Amino acid sequence: RSFHCNAAMSACTRAGKWLEALSLFRLSATARADLDTVSCNAALHACTIGEAWHAALQLFRGMARSGRKMDSFTHGAAVGAAASRGQWRRALCLLREVSLAGMDPDSSTFNAVVSACEKGD
Repeated sequence: RSFHCNAAMSACTRAGKWLEALSLFRLSATARADLDTVSCNAALHACTIGEAWHAALQLFRGMARSGRKMDSFTHGAAVGAAASRGQWRRALCLLREVSLAGMDPDSSTFNAVVSACEKGD
């Protein structure tokens, strides 16, 4: 079931309907669908596209609390969401968490942090 949800969320995000993608994620979570890391990453990506950094951070923290597996894309998407609104302090903290999780940030994650610093106050 998560495959269909993931595909639908990605399609919504590509069409610029990021709120709909988040709604699908929330509905699926409420229905106790078997959402995986890819599902959470798709929701995080929707938050980034919608510049909804607060929602992305809530989702990211929820994943950490629940013990859900997070990968480099998860961390990069959270950094990107913070960066999309110039939240440079949050982006830097999230970048640090990538290293603390034992992962190597990729160039897009570093670019997102630089972008956040450029946009920030």
